[in-house]
Amino acid sequence: MKIVDIKTYTLQTKLDGPFEWPTGRAYGRSCGVIKITTDDGIVGWGPGPDNIAGYEEKVKGVLLGRNPEHTWAIARDLKLGGWGFTSKAVQGAVDVALYDIRGKAVGKPIHDILGGALRHKIPTYSCVGYYPVPNENEMEWLRSEVQPRIDKGFKAFKMKTGGRDFAFDLERVDMVLDMIGPDRRLAIDATTGYTYAEARIVCHEMEKRNISWFEDPIPMEDIHGYKRLSDEFRLPISAHYAGDFNPDLCDEVIRMRAASIVHPSIEGGGGYSGAFPMMGKTALQGIIYEPSCWSTHLHMLATLHLLAIMPPLTLHMRDRPVSLEWDSTLNPLRSDSLLKTPLALNDEGTIDLPMEPGLGIDIDEAKIEKYAV
Repeated sequence: MKIVDIKTYTLQTKLDGPFEWPTGRAYGRSCGVIKITTDDGIVGWGPGPDNIAGYEEKVKGVLLGRNPEHTWAIARDLKLGGWGFTSKAVQGAVDVALYDIRGKAVGKPIHDILGGALRHKIPTYSCVGYYPVPNENEMEWLRSEVQPRIDKGFKAFKMKTGGRDFAFDLERVDMVLDMIGPDRRLAIDATTGYTYAEARIVCHEMEKRNISWFEDPIPMEDIHGYKRLSDEFRLPISAHYAGDFNPDLCDEVIRMRAASIVHPSIEGGGGYSGAFPMMGKTALQGIIYEPSCWSTHLHMLATLHLLAIMPPLTLHMRDRPVSLEWDSTLNPLRSDSLLKTPLALNDEGTIDLPMEPGLGIDIDEAKIEKYAV
């Protein structure tokens, strides 16, 4: 079996209702997709960054004529190219597509290829609670975003802070806590929007509210700031941006135990081939590795297979897995799913693990063509 063709796609769409977070604003949504075809006619798909099309020829130079089952060798060769050759996220897209091919070739789902699922229902949390643009009737807008997710069955949530003044953000957090009640969990995410001094004040307040974790409180380059926050507060500090955008920085966060949780995504972390070393690094330092997933159903589907095989958080007899981030923000690339069978949430706030070969759900190529630019 050999790789004979590679195609990359950049998908884009505009939003009817823009939204923002402390360090950015979304007027549209975009993503990348890679399609790898073998001489046997097997097709593998992988989620990638929205600039993936710019790497197509370079990826072809490494992959064409290769055996797609040789995922470790290909991951090494892509990595040896350096950041100027292929980004970590492009490596992740390629790796997922190769594992999709491997599974389809032997008639097994990816989680079987990875060693077998430890669980067949994956818990989720809803990523919601950004800021509206324009910033009018913000509390009602937030309520209208959160309530449907409660009704849908989510048991855990993550919302933004740091985009407005401190008192108003506390009011937002308290309203969401009141809405979800004591039996559901809430995390906050500042997307690196606070200074260290501001983050300390937020930590004090969030500890009182039993917040699950505080994600990206300060700029990711301030590793010592992360370390000081982690040492001072019992509130778990987590690092997403370092995990997804700077592998060397993420390694330093882990080495210093500067955060309790790191969130490299399945693509940003280098695919499944990158996830295994990450599981080892974090386990040795007692850090939780919980992949982020702010994207499409294809990205979520690829992440499900990894979450299925990841060891539980403890050796407790009751399984304690990490959860799937379910991006609940406005995204036509997700609501108009790229999958022929869209992902669906169970009543208990979990999602069933796909059991068909490869990724387990076919890609709707008409949707790929519809949104490709």
